Amino acid sequence: MNAITQDVIQVAEDEHIKRFGRAPNAVAMDRKKNETELMGRGVERISIPRKGKKSQERTEYEQQLWFQDLQRYRAAGEAKISLLKRK
Repeated sequence: MNAITQDVIQVAEDEHIKRFGRAPNAVAMDRKKNETELMGRGVERISIPRKGKKSQERTEYEQQLWFQDLQRYRAAGEAKISLLKRK
């Protein structure tokens, strides 16, 4: 991940903590962020799919409804951004 993306993510998390007094309940991202770093910041639900061969435990984790809902939410946001860029 490039430094600019990392900085934007960090600023967004810090701003959320500043406004709401706690880490976000859920985060959905592509594979650019480290899950353990987010867990350390207090995020409860992290939806970052892993690539490659997954263990049975990881497969079950990624098949949970909340995980898939967060990925759909992220994908919808990406589609909206793409649409706005084309206008």
